[in-house]
Amino acid sequence: NQAPRRLCNRPPQTSLISSKSMSLHKTKHHSNPYEVCLSDAMQGQEKISLADGKFYLLSYMNYDVYERVRKYEDQYLTDLAESDKDIVRSRTGLTYKVGDLGNMSNTATHPRDTVAIMYTVKNMAGAVVDPVENRPDTLRTTLMKLPEGLSEGVKLVGQGGTVTLWMPSHLAFGAAGDKEKGIKPNEMLCYELQIVEVKRRRR
Repeated sequence: NQAPRRLCNRPPQTSLISSKSMSLHKTKHHSNPYEVCLSDAMQGQEKISLADGKFYLLSYMNYDVYERVRKYEDQYLTDLAESDKDIVRSRTGLTYKVGDLGNMSNTATHPRDTVAIMYTVKNMAGAVVDPVENRPDTLRTTLMKLPEGLSEGVKLVGQGGTVTLWMPSHLAFGAAGDKEKGIKPNEMLCYELQIVEVKRRRR
């Protein structure tokens, strides 16, 4: 269940497409760099390959989507934190509200620590995703196998603790989403999380 790699968290490399094709894009009035490459290839004036053109086009498209999603999520979570003094935002963007600290002398901190957790997760429309019927009621796993945001959230409270997590998409399932769990690409999630048990790796 490890979160997939998020390829859109950084701008795509632009040197090739900007230097070789974007000037043509302006002068030929094509709708995208891939069309420029296609036109060049048909005229025997290929500057970069069609495969490279398609790759850079998709990179730009995905990065544009990610930027718009990021701005929306950031504003939403900022407003949320301002609405309740008990809601906190971490440096990563994870936003949370502790319900019960639990036993803080027994917290998971090491990537190989094992936790048993129960949770309900919803999207921002309030629909339940990753329903219990698709998984055991209690999930037992190591911190390192959890999505980045969930792993961070588990560390906030001890055994027996509860916490609500608002998780921006880059800390959840990113641009890939998870079709089996019903999670769309670039979807922000809200977890109601309970730490049932913590087994700390021998230090």
